[in-house]
Amino acid sequence: MDISYYKHSGIYDKYFNKAVMQPNLPMLGYNIPNLLDYIENKYFHEIGFNMSLYFIDSGPLACITKNNNKQAIIYIHQVLNHGDVPIQVIELIILHEYCHLIIEGKEENGKYTSHPKDFWEFEKSLYNERNHVWLWIDINLKSCIKRDETHECILIKNRKWKSVYGNYECDYDKIKEIKDSFERYFL
Repeated sequence: MDISYYKHSGIYDKYFNKAVMQPNLPMLGYNIPNLLDYIENKYFHEIGFNMSLYFIDSGPLACITKNNNKQAIIYIHQVLNHGDVPIQVIELIILHEYCHLIIEGKEENGKYTSHPKDFWEFEKSLYNERNHVWLWIDINLKSCIKRDETHECILIKNRKWKSVYGNYECDYDKIKEIKDSFERYFL
């Protein structure tokens, strides 16, 4: 997600500085620094950014910031900070945000996009299960997400996400089974 909108609107300080100053503890069943290292070593070993990850209470599902000192921070919404969130979901979110460091936004069809066609192709080439993950997100977070086409992001509805948190309707293995079965018969 292109975070420049947030930096210029004053929302940046509200959402993102708070996450750094008052971080939410990771409630996942896996180690975030190890996952960041794994993703960087497997997919992005040559980019050399010092990565951090924080969970935010408001704003987009995820985004990334970077500076000229090769430091980057990934922000992920608190709705995904739960032990029942599959590692594949967090892995793809991190991978997606890393992709922004490799493929920058550009103009396509007369309009700037932070997710150009080659961005999606690159992400797809790196992660075989990306469609399963996006389906997990769509099914389990449907009541608290809103697609913001203007800013090319998924926003989390502030009053809805706590009712979804930890109450995920469909587990990852079931989604994968359904999607694989569908593709086998219909595609």
